[in-house]
Amino acid sequence: MKNRGLIFALVVALSFFTGATAAAQNSAGASIVLAGKLLAGGRATLAVLDAEGRLAPGVEVEFSGGSRKATDATGRLTFQVPGVLGILRVSLSGQTANASATVLEPPKENTDALQILDVRRLVTIGGQFSIAGVGFSGAADENHVLVGGEPAIVLAASPVELVCLAAAKVATGPSQLSVEIGGRSAGPAPVTLVNLKISAEKSELKAGEQGRLIVHILGTEEPVEIEARSLSPDVVQFVAGGVERQTSQGGARNDASFEMLGVAGGEFAVEARIVPSAQGMVDVEAARRQLLSALPLAPAGWGPRLEKLIEQLDKHPQDGVKVRDALEKMLAQRPEGDFGRRLEAAWKILLNR
Repeated sequence: MKNRGLIFALVVALSFFTGATAAAQNSAGASIVLAGKLLAGGRATLAVLDAEGRLAPGVEVEFSGGSRKATDATGRLTFQVPGVLGILRVSLSGQTANASATVLEPPKENTDALQILDVRRLVTIGGQFSIAGVGFSGAADENHVLVGGEPAIVLAASPVELVCLAAAKVATGPSQLSVEIGGRSAGPAPVTLVNLKISAEKSELKAGEQGRLIVHILGTEEPVEIEARSLSPDVVQFVAGGVERQTSQGGARNDASFEMLGVAGGEFAVEARIVPSAQGMVDVEAARRQLLSALPLAPAGWGPRLEKLIEQLDKHPQDGVKVRDALEKMLAQRPEGDFGRRLEAAWKILLNR
């Protein structure tokens, strides 16, 4: 058989915050895409992707508790979330692919507010990304997401989280994201659209032969941490092992380089993704803005505590971890409404540091 050379797969990081989107693969490469946070008793949508990353219709999904439902013609499944708080697990019937989400208590107050609370600043073109917020629809098609002026596919949805696929034809660089549902809109939120291009010095590596893999980051000149993984470890591995992380050099030629080692001859597959990593002052400033917006909403007794954290970020932005830990203690007291949601958004931002 004629060798087809390199097969490259691009995978985007989904974990923007604690309890982030879950996706798991079975041996055949199928995966489930599920929002990491659901609301008890509400609606939610999941998606099943085949080994090529295409939406898979007519696939039976099994929920914890034993109920089974099949994806529709679009490869998605809208379902009623159980009323029991805790962890909901779903799997592909008769296979090992599975995913899980945290089922949360719905907000006590009724509100039609639509807000974007958190979205990762770097969005990979053609890749998945998550949006945290309030007021989303659990039915995926009712949420209209624009990224770089182009519609994004909503793969999975809950009232507090959307998992989307950015359009492949948008331009790289600074851009904006917005969400519209039934005449209501949220955003725009600033994002930077990036693209990963993979190249290799050699199309094949013999056993024991070394080669170099280059990941080009288009759309930003800032250094980015890249994780590369061999999907054919019996054919090729990285010198550092099956998985390796490198930080790109930044600048106009923003590349990351990986040394590969041939195990056996033949075609091989490699995937690369952006790793959620420290984003310095940008993340601290985003967290500070969330705290400032929460200050006017603070219940009695909470204002001074919040002012102290804002002052700490102003004077000592390097203390983001200490502020994050303080916010975690405040969130343990279950602050309600928009105030609680803004505290949580600030905590999530600092959690990515």
